[in-house]
Amino acid sequence: MKGPRSATPDIEISLHLHAQLREIVGDDSLSIRVPAGSTVAEVFDHASTIHPGLAGFREVVAFACNDRLVTASVTLTSGDRLDLLPPVSGG
Repeated sequence: MKGPRSATPDIEISLHLHAQLREIVGDDSLSIRVPAGSTVAEVFDHASTIHPGLAGFREVVAFACNDRLVTASVTLTSGDRLDLLPPVSGG
Protein backbone atom coordinates (compact mmCIF):
# COMPACT_ATOMS: atom_id res chain seq x y z
CA MET A 1 0.00 0.00 0.00
CA LYS A 2 1.29 3.45 -0.89
CA GLY A 3 1.22 6.53 1.37
CA PRO A 4 -0.93 9.64 0.94
CA ARG A 5 1.47 11.15 -1.56
CA SER A 6 0.70 8.35 -4.04
CA ALA A 7 -2.47 10.24 -5.03
CA THR A 8 -0.24 12.85 -6.73
CA PRO A 9 1.96 11.36 -9.44
CA ASP A 10 5.54 12.54 -9.75
CA ILE A 11 6.83 14.44 -12.75
CA GLU A 12 10.39 14.65 -14.00
CA ILE A 13 12.05 18.02 -14.52
CA SER A 14 15.37 18.61 -16.26
CA LEU A 15 17.26 21.13 -14.13
CA HIS A 16 20.12 23.01 -15.83
CA LEU A 17 22.69 24.93 -13.80
CA HIS A 18 24.94 27.75 -14.91
CA ALA A 19 28.14 29.43 -13.67
CA GLN A 20 28.76 29.04 -9.92
CA LEU A 21 25.61 26.93 -9.49
CA ARG A 22 27.14 24.31 -11.78
CA GLU A 23 30.28 24.37 -9.63
CA ILE A 24 28.26 23.86 -6.43
CA VAL A 25 26.45 20.83 -7.83
CA GLY A 26 29.42 19.44 -9.76
CA ASP A 27 27.39 18.98 -12.93
CA ASP A 28 25.57 21.16 -15.42
CA SER A 29 22.26 19.31 -15.23
CA LEU A 30 20.13 17.17 -12.94
CA SER A 31 16.99 15.17 -13.39
CA ILE A 32 14.60 15.82 -10.50
CA ARG A 33 11.33 14.08 -9.64
CA VAL A 34 8.75 16.21 -7.84
CA PRO A 35 4.99 15.93 -7.27
CA ALA A 36 2.77 17.02 -10.16
CA GLY A 37 1.70 20.62 -9.72
CA SER A 38 5.06 21.71 -8.27
CA THR A 39 6.13 25.29 -8.82
CA VAL A 40 9.53 26.58 -9.86
CA ALA A 41 10.13 27.64 -6.23
CA GLU A 42 9.30 24.15 -4.96
CA VAL A 43 11.66 22.55 -7.47
CA PHE A 44 14.44 24.95 -6.42
CA ASP A 45 13.78 24.17 -2.75
CA HIS A 46 13.88 20.44 -3.49
CA ALA A 47 17.18 20.83 -5.37
CA SER A 48 18.51 22.81 -2.38
CA THR A 49 17.81 19.90 -0.05
CA ILE A 50 19.91 17.66 -2.31
CA HIS A 51 22.62 20.30 -2.81
CA PRO A 52 22.52 22.66 0.21
CA GLY A 53 24.98 25.09 -1.38
CA LEU A 54 22.20 26.24 -3.72
CA ALA A 55 20.09 27.59 -0.85
CA GLY A 56 22.16 30.77 -0.56
CA PHE A 57 21.08 31.75 -4.07
CA ARG A 58 17.33 31.51 -3.35
CA GLU A 59 16.73 35.27 -3.43
CA VAL A 60 18.97 36.14 -6.39
CA VAL A 61 18.61 33.33 -8.91
CA ALA A 62 16.52 33.87 -12.05
CA PHE A 63 14.56 31.06 -13.68
CA ALA A 64 13.91 30.10 -17.28
CA CYS A 65 11.46 27.36 -18.21
CA ASN A 66 11.83 25.99 -21.70
CA ASP A 67 13.95 29.02 -22.70
CA ARG A 68 11.52 31.67 -21.34
CA LEU A 69 12.10 33.69 -18.19
CA VAL A 70 9.51 32.80 -15.55
CA THR A 71 8.69 33.66 -11.96
CA ALA A 72 9.07 31.26 -9.06
CA SER A 73 5.28 30.79 -8.90
CA VAL A 74 4.99 29.11 -12.32
CA THR A 75 3.73 25.51 -12.21
CA LEU A 76 5.89 23.00 -14.08
CA THR A 77 4.87 19.97 -16.08
CA SER A 78 6.68 16.72 -16.79
CA GLY A 79 9.53 17.11 -19.23
CA ASP A 80 10.05 20.83 -18.62
CA ARG A 81 13.59 22.20 -18.74
CA LEU A 82 14.25 24.58 -15.85
CA ASP A 83 17.39 26.72 -16.03
CA LEU A 84 18.78 28.30 -12.86
CA LEU A 85 20.48 31.56 -13.75
CA PRO A 86 22.69 33.11 -11.07
CA PRO A 87 23.38 36.85 -11.05
CA VAL A 88 26.04 38.00 -13.49
CA SER A 89 28.94 40.16 -12.43
CA GLY A 90 31.93 41.42 -14.26
CA GLY A 91 33.68 44.47 -15.40
